[in-house]
Parts: sequence; C-alpha cells; structure tokens
Amino acid sequence: MFREAAVKKLLLLCIFACFPTLALASQVALVIGNSKYTSVAELSNPGNDSAAMAAALRDQGFTVLHRDDLGQIEMRRTLRDFRAMADTAEIALIFYAGHGIEISGQNYLVPIDARLEDERDASVELINMDVLLRQISGARTLKMVVLDACRNNPFVVKMQRDDAGRNVGLGLADIETSDTDTLIAYAAAAGEVTPDGITGGNSPFTEAFLTALNGPPRDVRRLLGTVRDEMRKKVPGSTPFVYSSLGGTEYVINPKNSAPAPEPVAAVASPDPTPVPEPAPQVTAADTQALISDYVAADMVGTRGVWDAFLEKHKASSSNLLYGIALTKRSAVVEAERSAAASAPVSTPAPDPVAKPAPAPQTQTQTQTQTAALAEPVPVPAPIARQPAPEPVPDPVAAPAPEPVPVIPEAEAAKAALADLQQVLLERKCYQGAVDGLYGRQSAAAISRMSEALGIELKVSSRPLSSELLAALDRISQSDDVDCPAAVVAAPAPRSANTGAARPSRKRQCVEFAGVVTCQ
Repeated sequence: MFREAAVKKLLLLCIFACFPTLALASQVALVIGNSKYTSVAELSNPGNDSAAMAAALRDQGFTVLHRDDLGQIEMRRTLRDFRAMADTAEIALIFYAGHGIEISGQNYLVPIDARLEDERDASVELINMDVLLRQISGARTLKMVVLDACRNNPFVVKMQRDDAGRNVGLGLADIETSDTDTLIAYAAAAGEVTPDGITGGNSPFTEAFLTALNGPPRDVRRLLGTVRDEMRKKVPGSTPFVYSSLGGTEYVINPKNSAPAPEPVAAVASPDPTPVPEPAPQVTAADTQALISDYVAADMVGTRGVWDAFLEKHKASSSNLLYGIALTKRSAVVEAERSAAASAPVSTPAPDPVAKPAPAPQTQTQTQTQTAALAEPVPVPAPIARQPAPEPVPDPVAAPAPEPVPVIPEAEAAKAALADLQQVLLERKCYQGAVDGLYGRQSAAAISRMSEALGIELKVSSRPLSSELLAALDRISQSDDVDCPAAVVAAPAPRSANTGAARPSRKRQCVEFAGVVTCQ
C-alpha cells in the first residue's frame, strides 16, 4: 500500500514537470459578453468588448474563461466553473458587458433569455451581484469585478411604462462589501448611464479600459483613474466609478507592459554619444509608507531645506499625490521668502568722507582745445593676448546640504495630519469647529458627512493614526467637486426664564451638521 502511494506521488510530480501549464494559475479571469437578447433589441458592442478584453488579459498572463450570450442556466454554471479556478489563484477578475439593472437597491446582471415583466421576476431570472462576489471570494490577493453594464436599458423603460417596476432605477446602485482586497468598477456612477459605442466597435468604457491595460504597469487604482480620464475624452461628463476595500499593497494587473531590455549593439565611436536613460525604479508599499511619514514630518517643520530633502529623497514617487502637494508647499515657502525680502527696508549708504570735490567749470577756450584734441586721430594699441579666466571655485558655504527630514512622533504626526484634514473639511462645508488637530465629536461628524457626500466610507478610527488621516485626505482630494450640503432651519424665539412671557421675536440662523443644530 505504501509503495503504491509513493508511485502515485512520483507519477504526479512527473506530470507537472513535463506539463507545466497544468500547474495552478496565479491570475484568472472570466469574460462574459451578452448581446443577443431574446425579448429586447440586440446590443452591438458586448461581443466585441468581451473578445478584445479576453485577448488583452491573456497578453497580461491571465488564464481566461471566455463565454458569450449566456442564458440564466449557462450563466450560473459558468460562474460555478470559474469559482474552482478563483479558489486556487492570487488574482481573480470578472469582466461583464451587457445589460445590468437595479431593483430595490440590488444590482443584477441580465441573461439573454430574461423576460423581466415584473420586478418580482428579478430573483428568478437575473444574477445578483452578490453571486459574482461569492464566486471569487477564494482568491488570495485581489478580487475584482468590472461591469460595462450601465447602458440605456430597455427593461427599465418597459417595466416603468407597464407600472410593473416602481422600484426599478436607471444605471446600477451603490454597493457595499465587507470582503477585503475587493474592487468593483462601474462604467458610470450610481444611478447614471453611459451610451454604447459605434456598431462593430467597443463601448467607450471598454475602449478606455483596453487603452489603460496596454499602458505601463501601475497599481489598479491608478489604472482605473487613467480609464476615467480616457473615457471623458470620448464621453464628456462621464464618471466611471470604483468601489474598493484595498489596502496599501500595490495591485498590478498589467505587469507585462514593461519596456523590454534593448538588444546589445556593437560599440561605435561617436563624438557625442547619447546617454541611455535608466529605468524608473519600482515604488514598493514600504516606500509609500515612508513617504507618508516623511511628508508629515516635513509639514511640521515647513522650511525650504526640509522640503528640498523630502523631494530629493522621494523623487522616485513623483507621481504620488503627496509628492505633488509637497511641491506646492515648497513653492509657497519660496514665494513667502521672496515677498519678505522685497518688503524689507533698503538701507541708504552713508556719504564718503574722502569724496573728491566736483571739478571747476571749464572756460570756452578750454572747451575748444579739448574738442580739437578729440578730432585728432588716436593711435590704436596692438591687441594684448588675454589669459583665460580661471574657473570659479564653488563655495561650499553657498550651497549647503539639504536638511535631513526630522523624525516626528506619531502623536504629533497624527495631530498635524488631522489639522490638514479639518482644514479640507472646513472648506468642503462639512466641519464647523476649530482647525486644532484635536479629534472630537465635531471632527467625527464631519468625516461621516464627507463619507455620505462621497458615497464611500472614510475609515478613521476613534484614535486615528496619521496614515488613516492622510489616506482619507488623499481620497477626498480625488473628488474636488464634492461638498457637504448644509441645512439651514429657523429656531423658535426663546422664552424669558423669570416671567415666562415670550421675548420679542427675532429670526435666528441655525445650521445642522450631522444631526446637531447650532444656532446664532
């Protein structure tokens, strides 16, 4: 028995050694394109979208399961088959192009054989978004769903016309997931729709996604930011939206786009050789954490030397948002120094006690003599060979070394980061208290109101760390046009404490922040 088991293990090892493609895949993807619907008009783009996306993901090293025009039964069977692949993978990605619908706050994908005559048919004929998330929950590093399903939907129009779907909404709804390392990307913001592309081509969202996927390797969140920028060129005002529970790790789904190493070329003598640029260094999660800590420390000091040291140390992270903010703050410090120098009083030099007396006025005879002398030709001396000027020696005192970035304790770093966050919340009309870096009820309420305005949760604990606060600040900075609405209500006039009679009424202005009414 023991000998037979040993033979079986040896046979398995030989199979995997001879056929390495049978080994477990690290990146898997399910690509579905539903276009040939039976009860509504056929869609022109999903078939092209799924074919192009499957090819692009294979080029990036994904093992792809590609299926088109699936009915309800086939769609559920395909998701079950893909679950077995996702359970053994590092990254699992689902891309769906077709019709999607929101009913009573739930998001559904629409198989091609769905009739959907009443909103109560949803649980029977459609595929709930939660089903997709459960099938990829076994992936170890990243679970990702990309939905190009926010089209003008004939099912919505039909159900609203027949009064069979009072709870049916345009586009897809907000989604909340408690699964970690999960990212969901919509082609449009919640409740919004985006048009199809031209017949025979790709939808605007898929076209922008393919462009970003074929670009340089980058974290998936920055890649989706590129998708948004690219899509807005084709569809002005469009807003692709991302829901994420990712941490500080770099998540890259297009690693194979790095520039290949140049082939060796025989050396040729050249008077002016062109230097070959060095490849850009890769930024790791540890580098990002060091950048955050150093930024807080530099912001506490705020001098030009400290900002110079910070920018020099982290120049490999020049695409990071905090690096750009540091450049702005360093420019502000330089401008302040110039303004102070320009406004300083200018000292008037004292008169020279050994100054020569002014020459006496000349007579007319002296003037004529000098004029005649100037008229005579003046001999030109032979040119004198000039000695080359010595090269200037750099003054070691004129260019001091940048100041080292000081190490600031976490408590002070968190206080400084909170003050920056309070200032931003104050500008966004979410916060009414003092910008003092102290975390209290007003700060917590302001962060909660900002979360509601953004449609996401800004995770800040009751004793926030500097990294949490800077992450929240970074997320708020990505949505420049989002402010908190302030409700103004009228409060009744106070009554006298002595007589009980009502005082003369006067109109008071009250502002409500996070359920707390403050009147003046």
